[in-house]
Amino acid sequence: DFVDKVGSQWGSSVYAIEIESGEAGCDNVTISDNIIELKGSCRYLYGIDAFHTWGENNERISNINISDNVVIISGASRMAEGIYVSECDDVIIADNYVYSKSPAAAYGIATDQLTNVEIADNNITVESTENMAYGITSTTSGEDIAITGNNVSATGVGAVGVGLSNQDNVTIDGNYIEITGGDFTSITTSDNLGTANAAILDKDAKNTNLNIGENTLIENGKETDIVKTGDGAIDLQNLVDAAPAGSTLDLTGQYFRDVANVEINKDLTISGGTIIGKEGEPIFVLPAK
Repeated sequence: DFVDKVGSQWGSSVYAIEIESGEAGCDNVTISDNIIELKGSCRYLYGIDAFHTWGENNERISNINISDNVVIISGASRMAEGIYVSECDDVIIADNYVYSKSPAAAYGIATDQLTNVEIADNNITVESTENMAYGITSTTSGEDIAITGNNVSATGVGAVGVGLSNQDNVTIDGNYIEITGGDFTSITTSDNLGTANAAILDKDAKNTNLNIGENTLIENGKETDIVKTGDGAIDLQNLVDAAPAGSTLDLTGQYFRDVANVEINKDLTISGGTIIGKEGEPIFVLPAK
């Protein structure tokens, strides 16, 4: 049961397996067939962690394969991550079972600043009792990423199945993604993906060459094919636009904040949901015919 080191200003980080590159680099790494279980109340818990060490002369990790591992994380007061990979090239993360549960932010597979990546056929369950739950994330920057054949379940105050920010050339195909989230507007701290309830989150619609294939997406018990952006107005507008004329758009269990000027130009009934408007702006606009 890991706890923070006494007197540590920023708390303690605990890793089961850590790969860290330096000036000599760290290439051709395989991490496979391990059973990892970490528990504790320390600030950060990581099952498998691979990253490029800070320093202008240090090299990125290349050719890393993380596969066929069982990773179980429970606890952490700030962040629990099953698998974390940062600033690496030619990466395979495949066929892992990851379970991450925390009162804080919980992540299954978290990545940033990667190139040429395959995240495939993983079974991921993440649960946060007081914060965000993220299944698979690719953030900060990155390119040439394939997220395929994964089974993702995320449950939290807010929940994201697959979350992307500032990535280029990403394929998301053949995944089963189910999220269960609540009122994420109560969360006050989060990473650069922000807070949302989304099976797939295209953060602020700033990812380029995003290819969405045939996935099963379930948000709070309802199947959807809408990719969210984390912007309440854009996400609600997309749902309104996709709803057939004369239908009922049921938003039960969904939350939208900072919403303004959502245009409704069809016969439509909207029911359920929580919509928080932007001060001084109308939530809905009905254009004159």
